[in-house]
Amino acid sequence: MVFAANGDRDHSKREAMGAIPAELADHLIVTDLNPRTEDPASIRAVLLEAARATAPGKPVEEIADPTAAIRRAVELAGPGDSILWAGPGHQEYREIGTDKVPYSARSEARLALQDAGWEPA
Repeated sequence: MVFAANGDRDHSKREAMGAIPAELADHLIVTDLNPRTEDPASIRAVLLEAARATAPGKPVEEIADPTAAIRRAVELAGPGDSILWAGPGHQEYREIGTDKVPYSARSEARLALQDAGWEPA
C-alpha cells in the first residue's frame, strides 16, 4: 500500500491514517502527496511512527517522491498481489507550497507497470 497524508488538513487523523493501513496491508510505503505549506518530512514522520508502533516488524518504507514510491510498490508486487494507492488518483496535480504542480498518479502507475513488463488484463 502506498499512502500519504495531506498538509494543512486535520492533524488529529494522521495517527489513525498510519495505524490502520499497518493493520491491514502486507507492506507499506509512506510518501508525499499534497504537503501544501507543511514540512512533508514531518507529515511522513507521524504516519511512519504510527504504522511502526501498530505493526512492529512489518515492512514500512519511507519514499518521499510519489513516483518512486509507486515504482517501488510495482517492483515488490508479484502474481496475485494488489497495489493500493490511497490518494486522490483522479487529481492531475500535487499541491506543493501554494503551487499546483502537474502530476498524475494514474499515469505514473501505468508507466511503472509497463516498464516492469506487466500487461493489461
